[in-house]
Amino acid sequence: MNGVLKDGAEKTFRGTIDFIRGASDATGDEREDVLLLGENVVNKTVPLILCQEEDVEGSHGATIGDLSEETLYYFRSRGIPDEEAYQLMAAGRLTAAARQIPEESIRKELLVRLGEDDGDE
Repeated sequence: MNGVLKDGAEKTFRGTIDFIRGASDATGDEREDVLLLGENVVNKTVPLILCQEEDVEGSHGATIGDLSEETLYYFRSRGIPDEEAYQLMAAGRLTAAARQIPEESIRKELLVRLGEDDGDE
């Protein structure tokens, strides 16, 4: 789960890893990376790992927050203002997510809206 929350956006992520009987030696890894833009956004993360089997390995990790000072310093040192840095990072995340959409017509429409594709992919 990757994304960007802005302008009062709210998100609840209920990710589940379910190790059913017979899943011995299985692994499950759930990751979340959310960029928060603004003071009034709400991000809720509710990970759940269900386990009916022995010898399994499951984990959940989340990176949720603002841009780091190191990232902002990088942009600032190249003359890029903070607001533009946030917009660039948000656009990059949204474009990466849009490219993963399997439905071609939806993927193309989003990429065109993001200015990342001329529609002729």
